[in-house]
Amino acid sequence: MLEGISPAKLLEASKDYRFLLHRGYKQQVALRIVGERYCLTEHERHILLRAVFPRRIARERILKKIPPSKVAEYTLAVDGYNVLITVESFLLGRLLLLADDGFIRDVAGVFRKYKMSEHTRRALSLILSALKELKPKIVTFIFDQPISRSGELSALLRRCMEEYGIRGTARTSKSPDRELLESAEVIATSDTVLIDAAEKVFDLAGYVILRGMKLLKCKVNVISFKRKCGDLYVGCYKDKGSAG
Repeated sequence: MLEGISPAKLLEASKDYRFLLHRGYKQQVALRIVGERYCLTEHERHILLRAVFPRRIARERILKKIPPSKVAEYTLAVDGYNVLITVESFLLGRLLLLADDGFIRDVAGVFRKYKMSEHTRRALSLILSALKELKPKIVTFIFDQPISRSGELSALLRRCMEEYGIRGTARTSKSPDRELLESAEVIATSDTVLIDAAEKVFDLAGYVILRGMKLLKCKVNVISFKRKCGDLYVGCYKDKGSAG
C-alpha cells in the first residue's frame, strides 16, 4: 500500500534534495525547490524530511549505531511510542522508510493520537521476543505521560516483560527525552533529536521488523533511500566526488 506515492519520483527527487543539502541549503529551502520541481505533495515532502539528510549528519548517526550482536553488553532505554508505532505500522502494512542515516521510520503521523488496539499486543510480542533474543542487561521502556492510557500500556508491558523473563521496567514520563538519555547506555529509537543527542543508539524497531519478516513470512512495504555511493549506509565514508 503506497498510498498514491510514486517511489521512482521520490527517489529521483531525493537525489536533488540531497545535493542541495550537501551544498549547504537549509532543509526547508531545499525541500521547497525540490518539491516544486517534482510537484511533490505535502506527504511526499514529509517523507523526504524523514528519510534524507546531509552527509555529515547521516554519517554521524550511522557511526553511533551498535549492531545486534553488541546489545547484550549494554543497558537499553526504549523510546516506547516511537518503537511501538513503527512496529505496528509494519503489522498494518503501512509505508515504511529506510532512511539514508540507516534507520527505519514510519510515516503514519499518529504519535499524539495513538490508541491501543488489537495490534498492540502483537507488536509488543514481536518487540519482547526480539529483546529476549538480544539479551540486553536491563531494559527500560519510557512512554510519554500525556498520551491517553500510557499508564495502562506501561503496566501491560511490565507484566509481559516478566512473562518473557526480561529484566527491566516500563514507565511514563513528563520528560521522556531527558529520561531516555539518562536511563541507559544505549537508546532504542529512530527519533532524530534523540539520536543526535545520544552516544549510542540501536534501531530496535528496524531489527524487529526485519526479524518479523522472517518469522511471519511477509514482505515489508518500504522505500529505501540508502545511498549508492561512498558506502555511507554501512558506515564507511569515502567521498568520491558525487552528490549521492
